[in-house]
Amino acid sequence: MALLPSLRRRDRALPSVSSMFSDFFNDPFFAMSNRDISGAMWPSIDIVEEKNNYIIRADVPGVDKKDIDVSVLGDVLIIKGEKREESKQSEEGYNHLERAYGSFQRSFTLPDYVDKDNVDAKFKNGVLELSLKKNGEPQPSAKRVEIKE
Repeated sequence: MALLPSLRRRDRALPSVSSMFSDFFNDPFFAMSNRDISGAMWPSIDIVEEKNNYIIRADVPGVDKKDIDVSVLGDVLIIKGEKREESKQSEEGYNHLERAYGSFQRSFTLPDYVDKDNVDAKFKNGVLELSLKKNGEPQPSAKRVEIKE
């Protein structure tokens, strides 16, 4: 059994078609961004299985380390965070201020043989790297059930 991403939950209504067109034409790179059509941010995730552990890398450029939370709840690994940007430009008789905020949450179902109490996290240059130690070998997940008359 491998790490499985959990289904994403949408907590807000989808935007109108006109606002999606407006977003697209005002920001032509919106379609190639790490946001879904509701405006929620989804960081790119790489999962690598090694002999003794899993390595998970999440690209979260522009997010501060203090705004990232990693937790294990039961057999689910949860990565969540918030990006806050502010741009201010002031000239004589002119002030321009823009703010952009976005939050994200990704969750993954952990196999039984991952040590949920032994997760290491590092953050450097906008990349969160998690190392999850294996504490055994995968067990067969299928069990034959006898059918009785």
